[in-house]
Amino acid sequence: MGRKVIVCFLPANSSLLEDHWLNRAAARWAPESTSDPDAPPMVHTELFFPEHEPTSANTITGRSLGIHYGGKVFWAPKRFSKTQWTFRSLPCTEEAYQKMTSFARQQVGGAFNYMGYYTPCGISPSTRAVSAHATQNWYCSELVAHALGHGGMIDSAHVLGTHPQVLFDHINENTDAYHDTARNLATANIKI
Repeated sequence: MGRKVIVCFLPANSSLLEDHWLNRAAARWAPESTSDPDAPPMVHTELFFPEHEPTSANTITGRSLGIHYGGKVFWAPKRFSKTQWTFRSLPCTEEAYQKMTSFARQQVGGAFNYMGYYTPCGISPSTRAVSAHATQNWYCSELVAHALGHGGMIDSAHVLGTHPQVLFDHINENTDAYHDTARNLATANIKI
């Protein structure tokens, strides 16, 4: 193994989210969590590819694959410093990691998938042929699920038409997934 990817989620009650009707709608459309029905639903996700070694400042850096409503797919350097993110790590082989990064690079610049976003998740999944060689349109959890699918990290049944909450629950059920952080804990104030 030796490598990992970190699936990063934002819950509906995060102050990082703009107070906008779309974010409230995403929370309303979310299916109930299979792991914690009382928790606010996850409404945004990104896939983080940590660097192999921490920087000299012991900061975890890497690249994040994602898209925001109305935006373009990004594959950008990122440091997750906000405490409101929830992280789930998946160990992977070098080959799987390379497949996912290749897919991520190819999708940069892809537009937001309005049709998929406004179609109830899971009811009318896209029937398009997904290619690692063509830039396509995405919404956040659809993009992350497809990247994970390209790396063989999740099965294809969970790739199409997925809501961030569904992806979160599926990752939590994965026996290889573990709670993790993409934040630098060396500078955190931890009290036991």
